[in-house]
Amino acid sequence: MAFNDRPVDYDRLERKLNETLGLLAQKEIDIKEGLELKSYEILVVKEKHDELVKQSLLTKSHYEGLVKEKTKVITDLKLKEEKDIDKMISMEKQLKLLK
Repeated sequence: MAFNDRPVDYDRLERKLNETLGLLAQKEIDIKEGLELKSYEILVVKEKHDELVKQSLLTKSHYEGLVKEKTKVITDLKLKEEKDIDKMISMEKQLKLLK
């Protein structure tokens, strides 16, 4: 007999304790699996982030290269235009001399 003279069913208490311990153990396993999954998801997101940063840097580098190339083409065209103008002026002078 126990508290208040009620009979205590120790077998039933032990079964309930074991059941509760089993549930706690399963919950612990579930939590660990969830953490592993979240860890993997974070790793995948980090890898994707790193890849996007790399692509962004490559795109920026490519853009800067295109801007340099455009600037060079414009400079080359201006030089050619100046040479062509100088050549035309020279030809006009020669034409005047021939007249």
